[in-house]
Amino acid sequence: MRWVLKVIVGVCIVMIMNSFSVAAADSRGWAGEPYVVSREKSNSIRYLPFYCGGDVAQIQVAGEITPQHACVFGKVGAFRMAQYLNNQGKIQLLASYALDRQFYVVRDILCGYEYICVYSQASDTLLTGLYNDRLLAYDNLSRMLRSRFDPSVANYYFTTEAQVRAVNEAVGVNLPLGRVAISRNGKWAAVEYRGLGLIRLNVTSGEQRRVATLSTRDRNNFAITDDGKAIAVGNEQGGARLFTVDATCGDRPAREIGEQFPPYVRTCPEVPLDISRNFPYFYSAERPYFFDDDRLYYLVTTSVGSWDVVYSSGPPPATGIIDYVALGDSFTSGEGEASDAYYLLGTNNPPHNCHLSNRSYPYALLQIPLMGEVYGTKVLSVACSGAVMADITNNSEEYTGQGGRIAYLDSAAQSSFKEEALALDKRGIIPQLSFVKKYQPRQVTIGIGGNDAGFMNKLKSCVAPGVCEWAREGPHRSAIAREIDALHERLKEMIHRVKKSANTTVRVIGYPQIISDERDVSCGLVLGMLLSYEERIFMARSISRLNSAIRRAAHEAEVEYVSVEDAYVGHRLCESTQSPAMNGVRFGDDFSPIATLSGLKLLGAESFHPTAFGHQLVAQQIAQYHNSATHGLRTDSFTTDETYWRADPKEEGFRYVLLHPDLRKYSRGDGAYQLTIPKGMFMPNSKISVYYQNSSIEHTFMVGLNGGFEGELVLPEYQSGVYAIYIKGVTPSNELISAYTMIEYSDGSLSEGVDTRSEYVNSSNTFADYFSTAQQKNTQQVLPSVFSSTPFVPAPIQERGSSSVLASDSRLRSPIKMNLRDMLVLIVATGFTLCTLMGALWFLARRVKKGGDEV
Repeated sequence: MRWVLKVIVGVCIVMIMNSFSVAAADSRGWAGEPYVVSREKSNSIRYLPFYCGGDVAQIQVAGEITPQHACVFGKVGAFRMAQYLNNQGKIQLLASYALDRQFYVVRDILCGYEYICVYSQASDTLLTGLYNDRLLAYDNLSRMLRSRFDPSVANYYFTTEAQVRAVNEAVGVNLPLGRVAISRNGKWAAVEYRGLGLIRLNVTSGEQRRVATLSTRDRNNFAITDDGKAIAVGNEQGGARLFTVDATCGDRPAREIGEQFPPYVRTCPEVPLDISRNFPYFYSAERPYFFDDDRLYYLVTTSVGSWDVVYSSGPPPATGIIDYVALGDSFTSGEGEASDAYYLLGTNNPPHNCHLSNRSYPYALLQIPLMGEVYGTKVLSVACSGAVMADITNNSEEYTGQGGRIAYLDSAAQSSFKEEALALDKRGIIPQLSFVKKYQPRQVTIGIGGNDAGFMNKLKSCVAPGVCEWAREGPHRSAIAREIDALHERLKEMIHRVKKSANTTVRVIGYPQIISDERDVSCGLVLGMLLSYEERIFMARSISRLNSAIRRAAHEAEVEYVSVEDAYVGHRLCESTQSPAMNGVRFGDDFSPIATLSGLKLLGAESFHPTAFGHQLVAQQIAQYHNSATHGLRTDSFTTDETYWRADPKEEGFRYVLLHPDLRKYSRGDGAYQLTIPKGMFMPNSKISVYYQNSSIEHTFMVGLNGGFEGELVLPEYQSGVYAIYIKGVTPSNELISAYTMIEYSDGSLSEGVDTRSEYVNSSNTFADYFSTAQQKNTQQVLPSVFSSTPFVPAPIQERGSSSVLASDSRLRSPIKMNLRDMLVLIVATGFTLCTLMGALWFLARRVKKGGDEV
């Protein structure tokens, strides 16, 4: 009897411990009832004739004339997979590498009505299985595919030599498989066994835990978080369910345990998700999808339409803290200020120099009557100079800040800094979208895309005497058009993620034209020497094409696009005005336009960026948009000047893509240049040709099995300036590709080689310490609160064309940010130029006088 008593006591202890674990689970994450973040009318594709474990979208399939509805796995810009129903009624598996323009059929892997196929882009793992058979995993799939031309279908397709493994053999029974979902990182899967229930599967180890029982009559869809702690269930003919999973709930699946849980097993807690009470005429909640581990999407159908609904875990944020959040790059942040005093505290200190001005257009909007009613009075701009689309939405654990600015820290320090960055509202460390999730503002604007197209880097390469290659008719110029057009899909995907992050109105802001493209205009001595008429035409056409791609993405993502392309007319570069909207050449220490002056950096990053008056003009244009009759309307017209961008016949078939959006700095003293090409870009074991701008040198290399390349290049002995390195080859689908990267070359030693973070690393351990130190060094700054409803604007905006706009601000003079050495070199160079000019005039005068004497 004693051993029976011990067993009973043990069971009681286990039950008590389980009750504590339940209470602990209920206090965090999805354990509490989630709240609705976003609820909007859905116009997405509702149905596919087969189960989709990914996103439903339209894609271009090789051999098909029109775009096809498909189930797509993965984000744009990397290797993706998809399924679609061809015109013979057969479900086919498709693949598309990072640079492919379309999807290609995959042979030798069965995916169809009776076969399950789900793919994780992050782990490059494909899970497949027959409904009454084992579940198989294809690891490193993108490395195992090979292209082959099939004349019968007149397009390329893929065949696989991948090694497969069974991941569910631990069950030990032959139970019919239902449907399967895989987490974004590929570590976990939610698997349905008919007659047994819902199983959480560790894809790597094969460990399985039964989470819940399910009706065999239901047509369930699943989703699972990256940590495997939450599984969402959607039903094509019913409601939604959400389970939280830990190590103490559920049991190990086996046939003999039956369909119901034994009484001694603690079931995994179910979180209330009573969607039907929020939607009259409710019919179903399906297609669950985790945007991240705390954002859950459902497509809700009713008898009167469909809705996109996003739930969030944890307690709802306090509303009303922030009305409006602005996302974007330098044209939104306000880089280009007349004085560093206008940059918000902590945004002008390396390596966190986002250059965020309190006079940028998000803050200038508050000075315009009635705009406070639209955008609110509490504004937060988290835009950052140099930002690309990934800096808005990249929420992966591997993200180390914009440009990798905290990559030098260990993982624990990175996590700490990211947490403090969100708490203290510091920019450039965490994705900009994090602030939208935190504050749930009612208005969001996005101004992004220029850096993804490498526009500013190309502009730097053009700021020199002569016509740069991008502006000359030929393959480089025509390639830019295709490169800009390719941004459309990524822009649309980014806008969708912002829409689903909050119950907010999203507007996309375009780019203004910055320079006159008229032939007979005066650009001044310096700008006229550095930018030719052809280069001005190139800049104007590029901005128009980029705006067209942005407008099209906004239209397809069903958000408003605000055009500000004509905001600067009358105040652009090369237009006679006393109130310029754009900086021309600004003195500074960021880059050099004069190749013959080695190591001399004369131009600042503020060059070719909007002035404070330019931001007021953009704010005025946005206000004008809201007061116009076309407010809220979207257009299907996306016109471009194809005559200007026509392709060179010699380069027909080649597609140019930017390898790295940021400008890579390199000096001759650094040794060989390290070239890194991401995996999957080129066909494995193929040859690539590397050649250099303004040079006849060309090298040939072999690409590795992963389709990438890492190696050293010995660059030509350039003079200081911005140059391009081109890499030509074929993609895994045999498409011709020319990738390129931009470098800033110095034939001396780079001042950027000095670790500007040393003071930060040595004197500060946290953001609070760092920005406290920065505040002591910037006590003279005139800065508002980060959430100020009255940002500092020195003078009210006046009518366009007024010559006295902002004239009262004595700080509008361009600062010269050069060290003593550079100043001396500049003085010597200027003196030498003047002496040479005076000597030439003296010589000419002597010749004229001598000619007169002879007469």
